[in-house]
Amino acid sequence: MKTAISLNPQYPAAYDLLETIYTHHKNDFQTAKSYRKKAIDAHEHVQQIKQAPLSVSLHQSEPQEILTSANLKNNNHSYLPITREELSETVIVVSGLPRSGTSMIMQMLQAGGLALLFDDKRPEDQDNPMGYFEFEPTKQIAKDNHFLEKAKGKGIKIIPQLLKYLNKKLSYRIIFIYRDLDEIIASQQVMLERDNKKGAEISSKELKSAYIKQLKQIQMFIESITQIPVYYISHQLCIEKPYEGAKKINDFLGNILEETKMGKVVSKRLYRQRCKKGSVKAQENL
Repeated sequence: MKTAISLNPQYPAAYDLLETIYTHHKNDFQTAKSYRKKAIDAHEHVQQIKQAPLSVSLHQSEPQEILTSANLKNNNHSYLPITREELSETVIVVSGLPRSGTSMIMQMLQAGGLALLFDDKRPEDQDNPMGYFEFEPTKQIAKDNHFLEKAKGKGIKIIPQLLKYLNKKLSYRIIFIYRDLDEIIASQQVMLERDNKKGAEISSKELKSAYIKQLKQIQMFIESITQIPVYYISHQLCIEKPYEGAKKINDFLGNILEETKMGKVVSKRLYRQRCKKGSVKAQENL
């Protein structure tokens, strides 16, 4: 939750959830009160933002399965083809929950020949040795989204909660990567503990509840929009069958990328929290 707030300080649901956690699970009423005030302020801020609704078309699967299940079942939705010329005027957005594999997708796109928009504000570390591929201005997209003009024909990472602030004058294709929630939570907690960050003390059960609430809100947003093509890709598929994952992504982007190079950069060694038979096994020695 605190990571979400750092990326989007005007995210009311995060403050609401933190208030609930500190009230009912930690009995820290003073902290809960401060989050209640921040939630009210954030709600008021959001109400002041007047933007026309975006339209996104769903492809590949039903939204309720996308956002709540690691076992996504594809349906027969098709998506409009895109030419190289059209892609050069389209912003390729990579989105997903923290620790779901968005950096891996960015790395695949770059290897395949797609230009990316990112900076070095957040360098690589032990948790993401290949880099985070983040672009600092995305954190302020609610206030200013003009930087998206620079992202035409390029890939850019944007967290799901901020997709509603996309500049509606531009064309987009969204690649949404999903991963088993238990694996996401295990990976997130390892990272927080390693960095001695607040939030590591929150239990897996509390964190899962928080993520489920986030996902429901993201799901509602995605279901309300209908014209931007969205492609859902499985983290597990990309790890276990990287060349198949590369082909699916390339098909979505008009078959202009080099699939072999995309698949080659995927490293199974970085798949360190795996869900097996209902449990998560940390594999830090891989």
